Amino acid sequence: MSIKRSIAKRASRRGGTLTRGDLNNLGNYRSVSRALSELVSEGLLVRTGRGQYKAAINAPGELSFDTLSDRIREQVLRENSPIFLRKDFRYPNVSKEAVRKAISKLQNEGVILRIGQGIYTRAKRSPFNEGLMPQHGFSGTIAAVAGRLGRQIIEDDARRAYNSGTSNQIPTGRYVELSGAPMRRVLKIGKGIVKMVARG
Repeated sequence: MSIKRSIAKRASRRGGTLTRGDLNNLGNYRSVSRALSELVSEGLLVRTGRGQYKAAINAPGELSFDTLSDRIREQVLRENSPIFLRKDFRYPNVSKEAVRKAISKLQNEGVILRIGQGIYTRAKRSPFNEGLMPQHGFSGTIAAVAGRLGRQIIEDDARRAYNSGTSNQIPTGRYVELSGAPMRRVLKIGKGIVKMVARG
């Protein structure tokens, strides 16, 4: 077990508080200090005094993850919806910068993919080039984003004709009209750009 994970587990078991002396048996001074510094920068611990720390997230078991990125990874893999908004990753006493770094780490690992401003999707490897692609493909991702935003997709003439069988022309999906109050979102899915617009 890594030093960081051990510190996180101890913080959780001790009601969210730690002293430097509690950690002497985990490793040498430099290694423990580095682990503490990383946990503080990642928003999981808060330094409250000389050699004293407390859990930044106080719910029981919250610190059972190595890092904030592990917490977000577990959340991404657990949820039914493949779409996540930035607000889904707000945690008590955790800075926006810490969350940004954790999400960036998960993007580099291929767990999550940013497809729009504040919009992310679970990712998978493409069978063609090993690049990342949305887990639910192009059309599935558009539908999931609309649902996650609480909107319905309004059929345009081309989509309506294709769905009714009066046209063989497959809608490109590059422009999607949504129900509800005025809103505009631009998604980048693979090499395609999709404009989602609600006119109100």
